[in-house]
Amino acid sequence: MINLRLRGEFRCTLDVKGRFMLPVALQKQLPVDEREDYRNKLMINRGLDKCLVLYPVSEWDKIEDDLSKLNDFIEEERRFKRLLKSGLNEVDIDKSSRIVIPKMLMQHAGIKKNIVLYADQNKVEIWDEETYNKHIEENGDDLSILAEKVMGGKSE
Repeated sequence: MINLRLRGEFRCTLDVKGRFMLPVALQKQLPVDEREDYRNKLMINRGLDKCLVLYPVSEWDKIEDDLSKLNDFIEEERRFKRLLKSGLNEVDIDKSSRIVIPKMLMQHAGIKKNIVLYADQNKVEIWDEETYNKHIEENGDDLSILAEKVMGGKSE
């Protein structure tokens, strides 16, 4: 099985209806779902940080498979599933390659007009541009420290 490797950082602008155009470079990286019902569809949800996350349906299905193994009789696992899936929506890529961000999710992430799409592995994070720039600026000095902590002991 080949793992999906989405890459890149893209800046986009929302129109008055909360739509943005999916950059061609990113569109080319998305897998084509063999299931007719899921072509041109993505799943959008709250991210773990103050952002949103877009997944190809096939990638979200893998997460759902993992979630189905959690035990609903264990409060922490039940709460985790509920919180993770809160706000989950299926969105269409329209004929003009646009995606509409649901208003509730825009409010959650503080998205106004300008956004950053940060493609990473099997997902695309959607950030309000100002929030993203601030996050990178505030944490940029920590890169060397984080690199040592996270990657320093790894060798293959």
